[in-house]
Amino acid sequence: MSTDTQTLTFTQSIKASPKQVFYAFTHASAFNEWLCDFSTVIPNHGGRIYLWWNTGYFTSGDFTVVEKDEKLSFNWHGRQEPSDTTVTVTLKDEEGSTLVTLEHSGLGTDGSWIKIIQECKEGWEKGLENLTSVLETGKDLRNIRRPMLGILVDEFNEDIAKQLGVPVD
Repeated sequence: MSTDTQTLTFTQSIKASPKQVFYAFTHASAFNEWLCDFSTVIPNHGGRIYLWWNTGYFTSGDFTVVEKDEKLSFNWHGRQEPSDTTVTVTLKDEEGSTLVTLEHSGLGTDGSWIKIIQECKEGWEKGLENLTSVLETGKDLRNIRRPMLGILVDEFNEDIAKQLGVPVD
């Protein structure tokens, strides 16, 4: 088994203060607004983090670094993943915006990690895009982009059937 690991790195500029972005990564209700469906978060050194999605995926870990409005790091052990990984979020104030750098490190390099890495990459890209939308506009892209079907119930009679060209009496 290989001990080599790799790191996924994402950067996102968000028109919000570091305090607002830090809050989004350290409070359960905030996590639910942009990333997962349910969460429990105790944002202090050694505090626990549990995130889960209605898809059946979940992750748990503990905070290893909590530097208010600047940096946080937590262990990540997702369902059926071979080992723990680490997520580190660094926030840099940019005069009215925050540059967010998220590193997901400790990902393996052997075949058992291929699908996991792809899912992590897609998940963090969508998550950070949604975090930006939620903080900048208040809109949750998970709701806006989900497919919906609208059905209107109305009266149906002979006149309407003729109007629609429906061959029904």
